[in-house]
Amino acid sequence: MVGTTAKTIWRNEPAYRPFREILAEVYHRYRRPIFISETGTEDDDRPDWLAYVADEARAAIRDGIPLHGICLYPILNHPGWDDDRHCCNGLWDYTGPLW
Repeated sequence: MVGTTAKTIWRNEPAYRPFREILAEVYHRYRRPIFISETGTEDDDRPDWLAYVADEARAAIRDGIPLHGICLYPILNHPGWDDDRHCCNGLWDYTGPLW
C-alpha cells in the first residue's frame, strides 16, 4: 500500500464487516479452499484478536466455507522492520538483541 494510509475500522463503525463475511466473499469469488495466513495484532489486543479470529473462522466453517487453517504470525516478538522498535505481536518474547 505505497502512498496510502491504513485506517482501522472498528467493530462499532458502519463500515465494519464481520471476518466470516469477508472469508465467504473471497471463497465465492475464487472457489478455492482458504488458509488465513500472516495475521495478527500487537500488545494487549492479542488475546481478544485471537479469540475473534477463531470465532469467525468457526462461524465460516459452519457456513460451509472450506477454511483449512490459520497461521499465527509471527510466533516470536521481533524488532520492527523499519524502526527496530520492540513489536509485541508474537506468542513468545525474546530477552535480548536478536542480531
